[in-house]
Amino acid sequence: METSYGYDLALLSGALVEVTMKGDVIDRLSVLFRITRQKREKGHSRMGDLTPETISVSIRGLLLPLVLVPKVPVGIDWDLRDSYWGNRKHSGLKAFLAGYVHSFFHFRSLEPTFLTPEYIRAFYDLDPKASKELVHLKFLRSERMSPSAKKTWDRMNEDERDAVLLGVVAHHQSKAKRS
Repeated sequence: METSYGYDLALLSGALVEVTMKGDVIDRLSVLFRITRQKREKGHSRMGDLTPETISVSIRGLLLPLVLVPKVPVGIDWDLRDSYWGNRKHSGLKAFLAGYVHSFFHFRSLEPTFLTPEYIRAFYDLDPKASKELVHLKFLRSERMSPSAKKTWDRMNEDERDAVLLGVVAHHQSKAKRS
């Protein structure tokens, strides 16, 4: 049994998922936590009062109690180019969160790596602009899952499914480096 983690990094919603592989089969999927920001009030930003301090306090509260398997890969969804699009406050806070989470996993003796959406699509031989639905379908056709993992997948939301892909791709990437 081999473990990996996938973290769908986001300020407003996201998830950390533990993926357990038995050989080449995804044996178990466990959502360790999910982040869902409250719906915004009319005329207010969903970003609300997010600051580096509020982010670090809330993420630390979620990450610290976790018992994580050391020396395993963690796939983190983040693309440096995110800072070129959209709101500067949002991109700055997301960059802070990416560095904070990466250093947390690194100092907990895990092997974090940033995986861009384009990398995930290329891994599954898809066009860089392929839709998320197509990526999830290709993933399901390419990877084998135990019946219990498939049941868990069916109950997951989009963020949790993205985290699964990140964990599985990080696992394959790590396995390729070792061989």
